[in-house]
Amino acid sequence: MLASGIACYLEEDYPEILKISVDRKRMNPTWKEWKKEMLKTKKSLENQGLVIQEILIRPQELLYFCQKEGIPVHGGSRATLASLKTQNPPGKPSRLF
Repeated sequence: MLASGIACYLEEDYPEILKISVDRKRMNPTWKEWKKEMLKTKKSLENQGLVIQEILIRPQELLYFCQKEGIPVHGGSRATLASLKTQNPPGKPSRLF
């Protein structure tokens, strides 16, 4: 079964992720709140039989990806990048960067 990716952030990166995201007002205000919600969502998806892989998204790569694709930084673009990184793990040639 193929894994699906869920975007994850380092605690020290979360303020920058918020700053660059156009939907920041709909996001959890703190990393701890975001982490709690992400784990809840991950568990729910796994309970539905999905294989969920946590995919680290860094602010600089997110900005680069969105600029390259001509899209805003928001939930959809964060999810798209996580999905693409799931399909292109490290060490495998990627069209992302």
